[in-house]
Amino acid sequence: QTVANWTYIPAADSFYFAGYEDLYPKIGDYDFNDLTVAYRVAKGLNAAGELVAIRGTAYLITRGAAYSHDWHLKFDLPAGPLANLTCTFQRAPGAANQPCAAVNAAQTNGSADVTVFANTSSIFKDSGAPSGFTHTVPGRAFIQGPKATFSLELAAPVAANSIAPPFNAYLHVRNTGQIIQLLEVNPTFRDANGFPFGMLMPANWQPPDEGDHLMDAYSSFLDYVTSQGAKSANWYNTPNANKVYGIPASSVWAW
Repeated sequence: QTVANWTYIPAADSFYFAGYEDLYPKIGDYDFNDLTVAYRVAKGLNAAGELVAIRGTAYLITRGAAYSHDWHLKFDLPAGPLANLTCTFQRAPGAANQPCAAVNAAQTNGSADVTVFANTSSIFKDSGAPSGFTHTVPGRAFIQGPKATFSLELAAPVAANSIAPPFNAYLHVRNTGQIIQLLEVNPTFRDANGFPFGMLMPANWQPPDEGDHLMDAYSSFLDYVTSQGAKSANWYNTPNANKVYGIPASSVWAW
């Protein structure tokens, strides 16, 4: 299938930030830095405006967890057209390309569930930080983390709106077997008090330091939760600078 143009989501020069708290359904320390992933998806459209290809790029930004994870992007394509899948990652700039995960099939039919990063504790580790936590420990320098790229080439076109952002970017926690979806995709992933376990964050997201509750790092977050999003929608704009890890601009980590 021939691609006439690419549409980048959220944009050609920006990324979604997905953050997760991995002790679901328990609240845990709720520092919301267990895994943070930046990702961008491109929809390849033919001359008729139909979807014929999907490509994506993702980077691991934080890992502040004792558990290990697999991070997925799932695209609910209609059944019928086959799609050829390729997915590779590099641990760091200059490192060799490796398959993203052994479980990824070379060809899909209908829904395509891509394991973009597998076994995060083994591929993203700051060896000088406690427990190998990465970008969650105050004073530790920022390091360029793993990058993954994937491509789905459809054998036949489907409607361009067959997939919709932010897509199903979900976390599989290896130690517990739990799946954690984003609040924006599945609002049921909250505890009894309304605290979500996966959320989209802004491009300038500064995650809490290891062990600091999200409410301590962002004082208006509780208002956002108790109002079910009706108040303090921009809670992430007022961090406590003493309780967050400063993630640099994408020009540093998007290598």
